[in-house]
Amino acid sequence: MTFIADASGRVILELYQRPDALMTNFGRQHQLTFHVAFVSENAEKDSERLQEQGAIFVEEVQKEDGSHLVMLRDPWGMPLQLCQRSEKF
Repeated sequence: MTFIADASGRVILELYQRPDALMTNFGRQHQLTFHVAFVSENAEKDSERLQEQGAIFVEEVQKEDGSHLVMLRDPWGMPLQLCQRSEKF
């Protein structure tokens, strides 16, 4: 298991997989079937940084409203989306 936390310690994400359980083959599924999305202040720079660490680029979408979405896959094939929204949530 792995824990990822923000600087405040109030937001914590746990990544866990049971070693005795069959793992989903995310690489064989379309990225919109399942993905984890993250807010990004600069989707292009975050995408480059993640690719330097082993992520694989899938697609990039520039929305008419100015939003910038980048879809990647982590080294295990799980889809990750970077969401740089023109209007914050």
